[in-house]
Amino acid sequence: MKYTLRVKIDNMHCASCVNRIENILRRLGADEADVNISRGFGLVKYRGEEDDAEVYVEGIESLGYAAKKLSVSSEEDAW
Repeated sequence: MKYTLRVKIDNMHCASCVNRIENILRRLGADEADVNISRGFGLVKYRGEEDDAEVYVEGIESLGYAAKKLSVSSEEDAW
């Protein structure tokens, strides 16, 4: 199943922060990762189980950023 995670991310300060977060999300298996510093959130598209969203939230937190899962939606045929 395909999912999109929307996550609130605090403590980002620059483009380097965005790059670090997007890189770890991809290393953790995300198909797509898009972090918006001005809005303070990210979208992560991944395949797997809905509960896998926690892996991505924990990955962001491991870099020292505060992260909170806002929503997870399934996208059966949307990709």
